[in-house]
Amino acid sequence: MGPSGSGPKSANTPPGTDPSALMGMMTNPESRKLAKHLSRTAAMMKPKVLGDIDDATTNKLQRLMSRQNSFLPGGHNKLNGLFGKNRLNPLKALTGSGSSLSGAFAGSDGGKEVTFTLEAPGLPELQGKNRAPSIFVRQVVPKEATTNGHDYVLIFLHGAAYTSATWSELGILGELARAGFISYALDIPGFGDSVKTVAGDNRWLTGIIDQLISDNEKVSKHITSAGGVSTAGKKFVLITASMSGRYAVPLLFNKPAGLIGMITVAPVGTNKFKKEQYEKVDIPVCVIYGEEDRKLGEESKTNLIQIPNHKLVVVPGGSHAAYKSDPKFFHQQVVKW
Repeated sequence: MGPSGSGPKSANTPPGTDPSALMGMMTNPESRKLAKHLSRTAAMMKPKVLGDIDDATTNKLQRLMSRQNSFLPGGHNKLNGLFGKNRLNPLKALTGSGSSLSGAFAGSDGGKEVTFTLEAPGLPELQGKNRAPSIFVRQVVPKEATTNGHDYVLIFLHGAAYTSATWSELGILGELARAGFISYALDIPGFGDSVKTVAGDNRWLTGIIDQLISDNEKVSKHITSAGGVSTAGKKFVLITASMSGRYAVPLLFNKPAGLIGMITVAPVGTNKFKKEQYEKVDIPVCVIYGEEDRKLGEESKTNLIQIPNHKLVVVPGGSHAAYKSDPKFFHQQVVKW
């Protein structure tokens, strides 16, 4: 269809591929972001059709639609035939399905994923707005779960090159859900869909964690209204990678209520503490690093193995982001530990 929406259709122009229709169907923040990208792509390609978008964008949309599959009428069959090699086929088959999409969507096999935001304490108020800055949170729970089978939850923090979506896209959160765990992944301030202000300390983190596990009826209702499961009263294990160590590692020495363990993947900041401090840490720590990470991986390992109750795991052939090098091996280590 031409730029004005009028005029003769191209012979290969599929009906129902208007990007604005796609926008209306998708309400999840990630979905809206991708739909906007598709709209911009389509606008630049005029008078070409949405079916001619590049492979990378097509793959992103395929992955997104697959994750939201279970919320579409007709389930998987609704998506059959939509995608062809190197192009996106007509979206008309999805017309009318928008009301079935919500902030909750299918995560990797074995889990249901929901997203929401929480107010972040310890950060400057947003200028010109009478509200606190927000932190983007994703929760992945076992399918059909109404409560956590374990007495603790897992809370993931990402590195500087990534966001909370990384843990989900690698399938790690979904596999942990399959094993019965409820996991949270946070967008750190300054990254992803969280407030763009970079945090100078970890008060935002302890404040968010407190909201997630404390007996706070308001927050519990907020989570359940988004399609999630309340984890009030649970303990937690913190998983920190690379840059997020600046917020997580200090908690080893100033332990917040509910913290029962930590899993580290080459975190920064371990050289700021002394041997005597590490020797007094009284929670178990699983120290994971990639075999090929000769810098931060080796440095953090050297410091963290001074903790009395530690377990050392080397990811064979793993890079600095060792969980990306072998996601299956990584999630298996988390479950075993």
